[in-house]
Amino acid sequence: MNEGRDKPPEIVALRLNETNYFKDSHGNLPEDLNGKISAIYSVYLYDDTVRTFCCEITPSFFLRWVDVVLDFTDGIEESERDKIYDEMRDVYTRDNSDCYMHISTVEKFEHRKVFMKDNDFEPWWKEYDEEKIWDEVIEAYHQCPFF
Repeated sequence: MNEGRDKPPEIVALRLNETNYFKDSHGNLPEDLNGKISAIYSVYLYDDTVRTFCCEITPSFFLRWVDVVLDFTDGIEESERDKIYDEMRDVYTRDNSDCYMHISTVEKFEHRKVFMKDNDFEPWWKEYDEEKIWDEVIEAYHQCPFF
């Protein structure tokens, strides 16, 4: 159960530009993406009410990866877009893409939006464990993404 939690989660979505992680030492995307994608973003969700300390004094948020958003260049057909999107999703889901990030770093990003807060969770959040809450939140995000 959710013992010890005295208030509902406040879930925030964060979009990060992760294009540079895919570039080689010359600044080029892999050949199969070069000229087709101008940017690669990841969308993470985190609970703004939960702080985690990862063996240091600076608090962090636990970021749960939920989606990849691709900016395609002009002229890419829908079938090719779908294929690239599926391949990129596979890259992110093959390994666990969840991560921790310092709160001070997260708060500097401008692409943050409150996704679910307070009454969006009442009263059911007290009845579920953390994983069940996250399953509900992630399902809700996939039904209504805004990045």
